[in-house]
Amino acid sequence: MSKKKQRPQSQPVTPTPPPTPPSAAPLPSAGGIPWHWLGLAVLAGGLVGWAVGNGGFSTKSDHAAAPASKEPGKPSLLTALSNPPAAKPPLPPSAALTPAQSNAIFQMTNRVAVTTNAAPPALLTAQNPLVPSAPVAPTPVGETLFNGIVLPAVWPPKDTYKPGEPMPVPYLSNPPPVIDISAGRQLFVDDFLIDSTTLKRVWHSPTIYSNNPVLRPDKEWEKTGGPMAMPFSDGVWLDPMNWISSPNFKPEEVQDVFGILERLKPGTNALGNFLGESLSAEAKAKIKDFKGTDMPAIVAMQQLLAAEFNRLIAGPLLHEPTRFANVQLSDRSMVLLPQQPQGDKLKRLNRWLLEDAFPRELFRMQPVFACYYMAGYGRGTALAVSSNGLDWEKPDFGIVPGSNIVHPEPRDSATVWLDANDSDPKRRYKLWRSHGENKQWGLSLHFSEDGIHWGPRVLRTASVGDRSTVFRNPFRNVWVYSLRHGWEGDRARRYWEVKDVLAGPYWNDPAEPPMWVGADRLDPMRDDL
Repeated sequence: MSKKKQRPQSQPVTPTPPPTPPSAAPLPSAGGIPWHWLGLAVLAGGLVGWAVGNGGFSTKSDHAAAPASKEPGKPSLLTALSNPPAAKPPLPPSAALTPAQSNAIFQMTNRVAVTTNAAPPALLTAQNPLVPSAPVAPTPVGETLFNGIVLPAVWPPKDTYKPGEPMPVPYLSNPPPVIDISAGRQLFVDDFLIDSTTLKRVWHSPTIYSNNPVLRPDKEWEKTGGPMAMPFSDGVWLDPMNWISSPNFKPEEVQDVFGILERLKPGTNALGNFLGESLSAEAKAKIKDFKGTDMPAIVAMQQLLAAEFNRLIAGPLLHEPTRFANVQLSDRSMVLLPQQPQGDKLKRLNRWLLEDAFPRELFRMQPVFACYYMAGYGRGTALAVSSNGLDWEKPDFGIVPGSNIVHPEPRDSATVWLDANDSDPKRRYKLWRSHGENKQWGLSLHFSEDGIHWGPRVLRTASVGDRSTVFRNPFRNVWVYSLRHGWEGDRARRYWEVKDVLAGPYWNDPAEPPMWVGADRLDPMRDDL
């Protein structure tokens, strides 16, 4: 198990190299003092040291809990552990860190932590966790993150980038006393977040799939400009709504023929009565004569019911409050129902409603993996689908007839983002494609509701490198642009963030976005790579 990082609340000191100690002076001679007196003195000193470190002789510390009071009206040890310590006053402003100081901080935060404070008893820790103290932050104070880290007022920091030198990280020099690791996903790369751990790292060798590559340029349109069927950044998503698969029932998806027929009998309930009466005359006659004594008869009934249900889901909305009064609607049905969908979306909703009404009798549409990739070098964006991540299909989506291309315009790298948090369903999928225009590279943004049919460009960024990508930071609710920096020599990434995806990442110069990350002298070249 791992423990949260707890840090002393005393004022941090800007790290500087320690002073060179003076030459050690020679130890005084014992002179004429008898050796047995020296032994007694050493023993007495040890006893005094033990008494100071234990019992009531120790000095008060920010981390030491006060002993349980026996006087009435005074808090007990349990109460003391339950109450948060008093917040420290804000620190005075400090000068900006030099690269050397930043490197010192990096070394300090990447070595094994040493603590002299004994951990509290496990039982007390479990019952009365310490409440994190107010974070100690650089001034002026900016945004406080969910885990207690406080960003500086100027964010992202606009430090001068020096190739090869470690970049100063503001919150490394002024960390909060306790960093909460219980919320969200945080990357445990060093001892900045983890104080101690009993976990043992084991590297497991992967098993290579025998049928690799699972995606290959085996279609004619994937060979234009050079054979390529490869995600070039792009994105692979598991879409729980599954807008991609056809909503039509397959015969084998009518899993329980006898159960369905039993629930379609007159007098069962309002929905059963409606569906039974909506069947064609031919279907009613065949159901009346159905015995189900052999497998061919059961398969034939599956085909009949699938055809009848497909006719019904293509018609008007099946939902009425009285019909579905006793049906527990799924989340996806509840999302789509208020939108009063038409066309293919209505057909999909009607299928979901039947699945909700007959959860054991009908097979529920499953989420599918959606893989976006470059189809032909520098050409359009194609979409492959899979139910297991190994076997991929390339359906004809009708955008470019006869192919699985969903966005035919040219692109280099691209980012496809499934955004379940956007309140506008028409912006559920977002596509940024990197391409040249007017002798300048930039990203163009497009929206889609289903990941197949894409709208026109809604914005064009300022100048960026070709391998630039975008992602959403869910903890701070910002869109982050990871921008390629450099064409020759040192390569690095620049950073830009926006709250509103349509606000646009606009800058006047490619060097305006702050430097984010790049190789430095702590990342030496390796001969084996």
